[in-house]
Amino acid sequence: MIWIWLGVVVSLLLIEYMSRNFTAICFAISGIISCILTHFNIKFNFKVLGHKVYLSPYIVQLLVFLVVGIFLILIIRPLFLNFLEKKKQEKIEKKEKLKKEKENNKKSIDENVKKETSKNKTKKEKKKSKRKK
Repeated sequence: MIWIWLGVVVSLLLIEYMSRNFTAICFAISGIISCILTHFNIKFNFKVLGHKVYLSPYIVQLLVFLVVGIFLILIIRPLFLNFLEKKKQEKIEKKEKLKKEKENNKKSIDENVKKETSKNKTKKEKKKSKRKK
């Protein structure tokens, strides 16, 4: 049974790699937990309305897989997506800031070049005026 769960986990990870919406990975995590449960061979015996109910280890693993996967999708996925959105926004803001700094640096360089060329022109004019005298 462990190989089946490992196959499910690998398949879900490939699906997540292709879709990247953080849904399949939630079930992949629950598949890992179910894979671990195969070693413990947990069985449930309990009474419901006076009737004995027996849950085999396979049903327990499947229930854990579904419950944990749904829990992760409902609780953890929105938190993770918000975290990713904040990171994406910070990255965009950082790019904009670098772009503004680059523009400011370019403007200051242009201004310095203009100042230097004007200084050079005045020096040349002074030299010409000295030559004429």
